[in-house]
Amino acid sequence: YITANTVYILGIVEGHNSSAALLKDGEIAAVCFEERLSRLKNDFGYPTRAIEFCLASENVSPDDIDHVALVTEKLPLAQVAVKREATFNVSDYLREQNDYWKPKLIEGIDVDYLDLFKDKVNWDDFPYEISTKEFDRTSFAEFKKIRIETIKKKLSKSDNQIHILNHHLAHSMYAIFTYPECYEKDLLVLVSDGYGDDCSSSVGTFKNNVFEFVSKSVGSGIGRIYRYATLLLNMRPGVDEFKVMGLAPYTKEFHSRPVYKQLKPYLKVDGMEILYTNPDKDIYHSLKQ
Repeated sequence: YITANTVYILGIVEGHNSSAALLKDGEIAAVCFEERLSRLKNDFGYPTRAIEFCLASENVSPDDIDHVALVTEKLPLAQVAVKREATFNVSDYLREQNDYWKPKLIEGIDVDYLDLFKDKVNWDDFPYEISTKEFDRTSFAEFKKIRIETIKKKLSKSDNQIHILNHHLAHSMYAIFTYPECYEKDLLVLVSDGYGDDCSSSVGTFKNNVFEFVSKSVGSGIGRIYRYATLLLNMRPGVDEFKVMGLAPYTKEFHSRPVYKQLKPYLKVDGMEILYTNPDKDIYHSLKQ
């Protein structure tokens, strides 16, 4: 953006650890996590307070914002409504596995996610305007429209000022632009997470300031294996993995070797793809067994 006028871009994350960042002519001017102001750890959804903080810190109004960037094209409304990582304890995660995923994946029975966790939903405090509550975990297209309409109304933006970015593209950009020599070298970028926009592992290249995906894997499972190993250790997935990661380097080969043999059949590398090869339909119950 080369212009005589100052350009402001507002970045918004609505998933767990919802947050906002304000860029002024390409430089970070302010960043805030919603949990800092709501006092709800790992807060989830539209970060009203964080956005207000970022704008106030630069003394700008929504009218001054040139573009708004949202992360994740297929954001599950149901997870946002229950604020999963913010409100779930270990027993809730176990309930999710046994009463939602097990019937759905293993027994072929549809379960209403929002009904199952209705004790977690507060529609009166829901920051998005919705005309119906008939949603499930895969109401991605409907929720995408709701998110855009929310930005239009709350921040007075038009369609051409709102950009929803691919989940793995956002991860890749973070890896690239926090690397000190990103403009001086050709980079190979690997992203592996639980899941985001029909992808759980991606490989891309960054050359001459241009990023391109080389490969995407669906259901590669690395992030999910870590997630459910955390739950099997009686900790909260999506929240407490840092404890497992911190302890992992201290293990002895005598203990890690048998575990490695158990986990090795779950994954394989095929060209540029990381594939989940375990035949079981549900990773959690497979790992549990």
